[in-house]
Amino acid sequence: MEKKETEEEDKAEEANVTTEEQNVRDKSFYFDVACTSHMTADAGRLLNYSICGGFVKSSSQRSMGIVGKGDVVIDCILKDGSVSSCCVGGVLHDPDLAHLLISWRKLREKGYTEFGEGDYISINKGTKVVFEAVFDGNLFKIPETLHWDHITYDFWHQALRHLAPSTMDRSVQLYSDADIPARPTNSVFSSCIQSKMPRFPLTTTLKKDGTILDPVHSDLSAPFPVLSYGNYLYYTTLIDDATWVAWVRFMKQMSEITKKLEDFVVEMELQNHKTAVTFRTDNGGEYLTKNLKGFFTSKGIIHVFSPPYS
Repeated sequence: MEKKETEEEDKAEEANVTTEEQNVRDKSFYFDVACTSHMTADAGRLLNYSICGGFVKSSSQRSMGIVGKGDVVIDCILKDGSVSSCCVGGVLHDPDLAHLLISWRKLREKGYTEFGEGDYISINKGTKVVFEAVFDGNLFKIPETLHWDHITYDFWHQALRHLAPSTMDRSVQLYSDADIPARPTNSVFSSCIQSKMPRFPLTTTLKKDGTILDPVHSDLSAPFPVLSYGNYLYYTTLIDDATWVAWVRFMKQMSEITKKLEDFVVEMELQNHKTAVTFRTDNGGEYLTKNLKGFFTSKGIIHVFSPPYS
């Protein structure tokens, strides 16, 4: 009797392990030509998540409940070993979904084109390959760096301590069982180039006149790939040219930049009894709003712009 219970416990444990392994495998995205929407069961992959309701039907006419939607960033490994990063919007969240799906119908509506060759499907935007899917025996799976970092050429180049290209090519031939991919066409390794650059001492020192907050340099970051602990996606930097003191202000929306600059000016007036004389920014649209222009005018602040591509 005791032996039978032990065997049943072993089977239950084995079944539990199998289920966990299956859940790990199912976190990969698959390319689907039949589904009408992008869908995922993994809420952790979704950016800009919002709660919503509704139902969709599977190919077997099974009704599936939708609890939210968001955006997904896919870092796809292409055939040549390079990585293509793209953001897919409007991805529905269904916790009971068996496979994470990218819908060809939705991509086609956005102007994407499809090209198939052998076990590969390529999705292009114009002449650029956005991502590729590989047939795994049942479905076309999108290989991502999230799961397969070790198959990129750049990974092996760094792991083997930045070998010369000719030595790397010999390694590919000698260690074929390691699955080292072939070198991509026109491959450039920025870390190797930077390490070989000569370094010269600075001959001059920039002299500053010591006028505080004249100018204040401000720049806005691109969105984070994931939400921060405070649910922020953006931040702006504010640097005093005279003292090099820097401030960082976090934002949930890019449109909050005007409010953050207004609050900064008021804070400097109260803390340092000093009004910013000049703000220097790039020509981004977030700095060209009427509200910000009106605020600077009311405070007598001069707004200057940095040259393009500087």
